[in-house]
Amino acid sequence: MKKLLLSTLALVATMFAANAAESTFDWGAQGLTNAEVINGREFKTPEGITIKIDKATSSSDPAFYTAAPACARMYAGNVITFTAPAGGTLTNIEFGLSTYTNYNMPDGDDAFVASSGTFTSDPKTTFKATWTGSAESVTIELVNKKNANKKNPQFRACTYTFTYTAGVETVCATPKFSVEDGKYYTTQSVEITSNTDGAKIMYTLDGGAETEYTAPVEVAGTGKHVITAKAVKAGLEDSQIATANIEIAEPIKVSSIDDFKMNGEAEAAGTYFEWTFPVTVVRQVNVPQTSGDNRNNIFVKDANGDYMLIYGFALTEYANGDVIPAGVVGEYTVFNGLPEMKNPVPASLAAATEKDDCTPVVMTTTQVSAADLNKIIYLDNVTYNEVTDAATGKVKSKVFTDGTTDLNVYWQNGWVETRPASGTVLDCIAAVATFNGNLQVNPIEILDASAEPGQGSVESVDAENTVIVANANGIVVTVANAETATIFNAAGQVVKAANVAAGETTINVPAGFYVAKVGNKVAKVVVR
Repeated sequence: MKKLLLSTLALVATMFAANAAESTFDWGAQGLTNAEVINGREFKTPEGITIKIDKATSSSDPAFYTAAPACARMYAGNVITFTAPAGGTLTNIEFGLSTYTNYNMPDGDDAFVASSGTFTSDPKTTFKATWTGSAESVTIELVNKKNANKKNPQFRACTYTFTYTAGVETVCATPKFSVEDGKYYTTQSVEITSNTDGAKIMYTLDGGAETEYTAPVEVAGTGKHVITAKAVKAGLEDSQIATANIEIAEPIKVSSIDDFKMNGEAEAAGTYFEWTFPVTVVRQVNVPQTSGDNRNNIFVKDANGDYMLIYGFALTEYANGDVIPAGVVGEYTVFNGLPEMKNPVPASLAAATEKDDCTPVVMTTTQVSAADLNKIIYLDNVTYNEVTDAATGKVKSKVFTDGTTDLNVYWQNGWVETRPASGTVLDCIAAVATFNGNLQVNPIEILDASAEPGQGSVESVDAENTVIVANANGIVVTVANAETATIFNAAGQVVKAANVAAGETTINVPAGFYVAKVGNKVAKVVVR
């Protein structure tokens, strides 16, 4: 009996050993380009082990880099998930790490959290890390914990070597959705996949008929939506049913930038708003990123002359003076004291169909105040000074001055190609900003001090003896002969209609954006 038991155990051990296998994944062999973002993308070994790195709670996208040597960089808050082939089990993962030791490498095993098993790491000496356990899938998070150098960590893996049991697949792998559960403000295109090769996916949308999946499922219409899906394949049991809960929400409509700020401050973070009014692009600053899409800063103003920054990535590119039609959708946020629209829905930034005045407002350093945040201004004939600490020799402040008032300067990375030397007299186009309660300007363009500011703030028509301009009281119309004048607001509604005599006539209207039609002449005017 004892001999039989030992023989049985030996047979089981032999079967297990025969079923164990190894697989290696090399980032340098994936055909990726330097600084290519890999967030949310799924990679596979030839044996069917999947690797997926997600941005998760980090502010930085995981990315592939070719240098020192080719590796994937994970940042604090990123997570990586490994999944065995259907029916299989992961038992060991060895990470081959970059030998490039820098100040950003994590310290100790407590810099990582594994969903199961044991994870050990030595990224600075042996350049190895190992996970050991037994799981169909394991997730490892790089914790947002500063290292001994007080730097946020980066984890740079070049290869993964897997030990796993292939197993025998008896049940189809549960489908996965490309869109996470949550609230969205536009139609969502949902892809559904299963790790079981050759499996057919059957799904339902909002309790409708079961349908074979052949293309992404479009989830549209305000309200809550539910997708269910299962994988089926001849010879295997059907998978468990997967469920996705997606809400398409209606953004709060606002009628002006001031209305946007007022409602944004009152509503919870994450609330989306829709601008029911057009805005004019005063300046757009695009900054290329070493990884990921370009960072876009779009400064706009509405018909009331109020300014706002639209901040996001890979947004529509506009020219100065382009009018963005009504319908822009995004969140309201205040970043270190500066109000912004963040996470704009790219599809809501429609192409411009017309032009309007985009002249920066000419101001002195003395005039600039917190009421001017996000305003694009023209500083005429100012001096740029860098103030150096006598003890350390380091620059402790940077300012523009008109001889009376100093105004803090912050050079945003990528906004201005060449910065002036201290003591330079210049003209500057800049955005008014604040950081932690300190008023500042962020230069956009440096000009020669002899340049003319171009103070014209209205678009006017001067042809055939008809002139249409604006002043503080309204719209001034000058005609050679009597004409009919019609004034429209930004929505196209008639606000004033009058017969004007030969000569100069002032049509009183409040501050705002208008279209004036006098005879067969048309002009856009902004009353300040």
